[in-house]
Amino acid sequence: MLDKLFISVLNMNLIGSYAIVFVLIARLLLKKTPKIFSYALWGIVLFRLLCPVSFESVLSLMPTGKAPIPQDIIYNTAPQISTGVGIIDNSINHMLPMQGNVVNSVNPIQIWLFIGTVIWIVGILAMLIYSIVAFVRLKRCLIAATPLKENIHLVDHISSPFVMGLFKSKIYLPSSLTDTEKDFIIAHEICHIRRFDHVTRLLGFAALAVHWFNPFVWVAFIVSGKDMEMSCDEAVMKKMNTDIRTEYSRSLLHFGAVKGMIHATPLAFGEGDTKNRVKNVLNYKKPAFWVVVVSIIAVVAIGMGLMANPKNNPILTPKNNEVTSISIEQINEGESLGVIETADKNQIETMLKALQNTNKTMQESVNDSPKRDDYFQININGSNPKIFYLYNDREQYFIEEPYAGIYKTSRETSVSIAKIYTAVPSDYKPAIMINDQIYWLSTDANPAAPAGNTWLFGQIKKVSPPSAPPSENFEAIGLDPSYVGKDFYISSDGNTLYLDSMAGEKTLQFVFEEAKTET
Repeated sequence: MLDKLFISVLNMNLIGSYAIVFVLIARLLLKKTPKIFSYALWGIVLFRLLCPVSFESVLSLMPTGKAPIPQDIIYNTAPQISTGVGIIDNSINHMLPMQGNVVNSVNPIQIWLFIGTVIWIVGILAMLIYSIVAFVRLKRCLIAATPLKENIHLVDHISSPFVMGLFKSKIYLPSSLTDTEKDFIIAHEICHIRRFDHVTRLLGFAALAVHWFNPFVWVAFIVSGKDMEMSCDEAVMKKMNTDIRTEYSRSLLHFGAVKGMIHATPLAFGEGDTKNRVKNVLNYKKPAFWVVVVSIIAVVAIGMGLMANPKNNPILTPKNNEVTSISIEQINEGESLGVIETADKNQIETMLKALQNTNKTMQESVNDSPKRDDYFQININGSNPKIFYLYNDREQYFIEEPYAGIYKTSRETSVSIAKIYTAVPSDYKPAIMINDQIYWLSTDANPAAPAGNTWLFGQIKKVSPPSAPPSENFEAIGLDPSYVGKDFYISSDGNTLYLDSMAGEKTLQFVFEEAKTET
């Protein structure tokens, strides 16, 4: 239960990080516009960090529309994440252990997830304890508060004004304020209350507590607070009939000189970032109408783009009852390694689901077959026949439908298709070529390497098809194009090779015996 919750949080965290980076960039472009527009964009970030669902749109600015980390990742034989950013996916997926050996009783990802969940919960508890202690300390300072008028109180032992309370918000002011300063500060704090900034700030702290492990969220919490305060400053100056920039700046400098305990609690917020606020106040000018209009259009467009998930555009597959059989052929280095055909309903359903786990890219398909030497050719036979090509390109997986489009898919999809290929009897026995020598898969030998053997380092160059039925426990090695060309450490004992996880990429424990002749 908690591990699934943690995965959901990680997914919101990744999506929220995209939104944070985008808002930080947009904030630079909106530098000369009223701060209310920058502040409004942070509401989108808050939505992304706290809400796990959203709507779809072709205008989405997000790189991926599905959860980057699947909920069943600990059960996948080929676990991977899909953030929508290739360089990130490649870096992380390269380190994820592949559960290729059923002897393993515990998936390493399950252990990592458990440890991460425990650390995450401890962090949340620490944040909550910190906020509660700070709130209690602040409440003690307010015991002797003197009412000035409705919902406004004077306090001797605070150095900066603030608003406190969710439903019956009260304004607390230092007793040392002059009458002129009171007018400015009260107007500022009333602006916070009317805009429900105190509620927004509390939600922001809740998001920070949940996502405390992400430095981007800390940056968002701090910068959004600055935008909130500066937008209120501008609202006060806009409301006043006279130029109060000098007096207002003087008040900011006065309360910014001493940092009080108020800055230690998320439920009561004071006046921070004095230097930039003073600069913003002194440079404030009422914006031109066209600036406001353009800013509104930009914020609405960016907001909709960040709130929406990209519309998923999967392959349009035939219906199950339209398919009579499927055939799969593996091409390696331009040569066929054999064709299998199956009419098994379960395998057909698995194949169709795998093909639907795709999303169309901007790349066009302009050829009858892909321009590469290693791929799977998939034929869907029946009343609505179709042909597809599955291949790997720089650790990313694609399915191409000739002249229809190129679709991105996952490594898990690639492995599931490879398993169908290996599960169907054919005239070929899996074999590999390492250092120019072909080795057959052994169906009898113990996959555990004997002690005292020597280790070779070689490259799997190709898969060769000596005749013999395939082994049921072979799974995907040698049939998934992603393995070809990869380096592995190989244990050698005479004419036998033992492949395992010495290279740190995959957990592989299969035995290959030297072929006497090549075919």
